[in-house]
Amino acid sequence: METKSFLDKLKETYRASLGMILVLGYFLLILLLYFIPIPSGNEKIIYMAIGAAGGYVAGVVQFEFGSSRGSESKTAIMSDQSNSTTNTTDTSATQPKV
Repeated sequence: METKSFLDKLKETYRASLGMILVLGYFLLILLLYFIPIPSGNEKIIYMAIGAAGGYVAGVVQFEFGSSRGSESKTAIMSDQSNSTTNTTDTSATQPKV
């Protein structure tokens, strides 16, 4: 069982917190649209901003629940395994046969 370093835990907590803030903020923004009237001259700008925020939310959800999180974990495991193995060289392949 591996233990994560403090920086790894901090990075994971930061990413999760940022993702939650982004997703919850997006839904709060959508909720506010029902209660706050948008001036007619600013409707297009507001809709564009909401669409951009929706793209960010989709990226966060796709990373957390898609294949990117698993790929990141697999890469970390492979990196740890390659660092822990010792490099032994087989000299018989380089020796000339007599």
